Amino acid sequence: MLKLTSITTTVTTARTRCRGLAYALLLSCCTGLLAQSATEPTANPTPTTATPTTATLASKPSNRELAKQQRWLSAGDRQLSAFYIEQVSLETRGGVLLIPDLQRAPATVSIVNSLRNALPQSHWRTLALDMRPVDWSDEQQVLDALGAGIAYLNEQGVFNIAIIAEGGGGAQAIQYLAKLSREGAEQLQTLRALILVNARNTLPNSEYDALDSIADIQLPILDAVGKNDYPLMAMAQQRRSASHRMDGESNYRQLALPQTVHYNRRHDNSVTKRIRGWMDTNISGVTVEQR
Repeated sequence: MLKLTSITTTVTTARTRCRGLAYALLLSCCTGLLAQSATEPTANPTPTTATPTTATLASKPSNRELAKQQRWLSAGDRQLSAFYIEQVSLETRGGVLLIPDLQRAPATVSIVNSLRNALPQSHWRTLALDMRPVDWSDEQQVLDALGAGIAYLNEQGVFNIAIIAEGGGGAQAIQYLAKLSREGAEQLQTLRALILVNARNTLPNSEYDALDSIADIQLPILDAVGKNDYPLMAMAQQRRSASHRMDGESNYRQLALPQTVHYNRRHDNSVTKRIRGWMDTNISGVTVEQR
């Protein structure tokens, strides 16, 4: 009986020592980590400015599919990222240059992202520009960026092109096309239409107003606006009035969009169907062979 008690005491003592040693090791590790966190900077510090730079936006996409779609375009003195998708079928009806809303990446949830993925399923190639590094108050930077997108589509053999622009990107597209129209630029010959989606007429920190130049555009304009979005509808009514030229003619048409949209990046939704239907009816023309 005495021997059994001795063994039990020994085991209990060993357990107590092990627990003590484990606690000491744990305490040592925690102390070391706390000291390290107090002296080393975090891996992703909070940005000190909201202004995007080419350096912060030029990293490669983490998504493998997006990485395959990414292209780098020469836009003036800078390199601009864009995402290109060819049509699924052997025949193409043309190409679409997509301009996202201000400060929005083209591959995030938006109408632009839905269109860039859905239209290639229906004979249209898409090129979506990442306009975040572009200073929208600098007219030349905006013109260089959109011109680089059109040039890239031309290099792919696409000469039947529509520009689709969302939000503040609509003002940028109007600025670009109005200038081409006034100058009679050769690049205008490959363009077939401007499609605005919930567009705005002005740009932050810029004196530009799209109402002053929309009548100069010598292309059909489809102005798609969400139902019951009264501020955007009011802006669209201003564009309708401003689009009439001195001779009373206008290439302008409005299209009401459903208030609620269920986005699916690979398939049509109620918005993409309406826009694609108008494109197929009005500007589907030049056919190019798939390379």
